[in-house]
Amino acid sequence: MELNLRFLLLLVTLVGPHARASEDNLDLGARIQPPPLTARHAEPDFHVWCGAPIKGLDGRYHLYYSRWPVTAGFTAWVTHSEIAHAVADDPMGPYVFADVSLSARGADYWDGSATHAPSILLINGRYCLFYLGNQGNGEFWNHRNQQRIGVAIAERPEGPWTRFDHPIIDVSPEPETFDSLMVNCPAAFLRPDGRIQLIYKAVGKVPGKPNGGKVRHGVAMADRPEGPFQKQGRAFADLEAGGQWMVAEDIFAWYSRPAQRYYALTRDPAAVLTGAKNGVALLTSADGLAWTKAAHPKVLGSRFIWADGTASVYPVERPALLFEGDDPIVLFGATDGYQVKGRISCNVRFPLKAAP
Repeated sequence: MELNLRFLLLLVTLVGPHARASEDNLDLGARIQPPPLTARHAEPDFHVWCGAPIKGLDGRYHLYYSRWPVTAGFTAWVTHSEIAHAVADDPMGPYVFADVSLSARGADYWDGSATHAPSILLINGRYCLFYLGNQGNGEFWNHRNQQRIGVAIAERPEGPWTRFDHPIIDVSPEPETFDSLMVNCPAAFLRPDGRIQLIYKAVGKVPGKPNGGKVRHGVAMADRPEGPFQKQGRAFADLEAGGQWMVAEDIFAWYSRPAQRYYALTRDPAAVLTGAKNGVALLTSADGLAWTKAAHPKVLGSRFIWADGTASVYPVERPALLFEGDDPIVLFGATDGYQVKGRISCNVRFPLKAAP
């Protein structure tokens, strides 16, 4: 009896810290602080959308984002978008425009018309910029349905960027698959085994419908950012069991070493994850493949409050986190878009309280 008790105490000593470390106790919503009115990246002549932040090897903070001319209208993200780069010395900014990372490069290329939805990783000292691109005839659905996912690689955050002649994620050839029409919006992250995982948005073909079917998400993995990426099937299938048109969108995912589990931020268009339509939700996973709502799923509601006490006129889309080591310190997101009554979209920055 005494021997068994000693064995149990030893087991608790050895396993206890690991068990506590792998608990799902992240509560980002409790750490969100109201953003100052100055904490937004905006450019007078451009709609600014998306936002992929990272701390560079140079010790500075870099933001890759989508932008396109205001004169072209908000929906011109699909035809005129380019990926730009801004730099700051402080994680909360200000972020100052530095250069255009990925611009239109012509009809000879799969991403010759537009680039959009950046996701940035540092892998073995190289900046790997994952993005969607398309080439089209100027019509919205033609460009939207030719969206594919690619990567550009650089030794420095300002480039030059090496772009490739083919996408790393293409549509599946079987017309009945969930990703047979278009793929876009990559969320790239590193797994603990060193592999690169992408969660991507997809739409399948439906005869007679130019916009295709329901919005779903897929998973792909590779040993190198250039690929080849092997598709692993669908992500969020359990969450989509209710049959909604779109349960999740605008994914940002990462592996938390302190928690020893995967997390993802997503927009909540159907209000099934947070109870707030178009709120920002937190998901979690033990393996990066099967996802559930986190223990504290609500990060942001349908609106947010600025530091001066005023309410936003639009929710946050395209959420992304800036990390200092393993700790998220700033939440970025796109907001105030669609140019309703003259508004121009921007990227807003929410400071996060230190982890308890």
